[in-house]
Amino acid sequence: MRIKIAVSVFAVLAAMLLACRKQESAPVDIAEMAAYRAEAEAVEKARAQREQDEAARLIDEAKKKRADADADRSAKQIELALTNVKQRLFDEGSAQFRNVRANFAGDAVCGEVNAKNKMGGYVGYRQFIVMGDIAVVKPEESGLENTLFERYESKAHCSN
Repeated sequence: MRIKIAVSVFAVLAAMLLACRKQESAPVDIAEMAAYRAEAEAVEKARAQREQDEAARLIDEAKKKRADADADRSAKQIELALTNVKQRLFDEGSAQFRNVRANFAGDAVCGEVNAKNKMGGYVGYRQFIVMGDIAVVKPEESGLENTLFERYESKAHCSN
């Protein structure tokens, strides 16, 4: 396609040159024809480069929009997960979070939470996992709840 356009541009320039030469009754200069051809090729090359630059710019723009949308979705997912964890604590207002992250697949949020217990003291950071509406905080003691946490931990793929 580009070659056809370059050739057609060259043909138009050559025809114009021939028309001018016929009017002047002067012979056609091969060097001048080559110069016109080189100019036509340069114009076509510049046009192709502009198209390529524009395509690259559009691709970069689309990638940035997708990254922004992914980051926004991840931030909303984490915010909802933290709210879900807080609702399962004795003192929601005392919750302190660290190492919070969404897993690679984006279907779970993991991290650590520290909150006050019934006696008003902080219990120390414990791991949590949120998958959809299910929030599981690793219990202080082993038992049935710990088994439940381990089951969700294996599904969430949130290893540090």
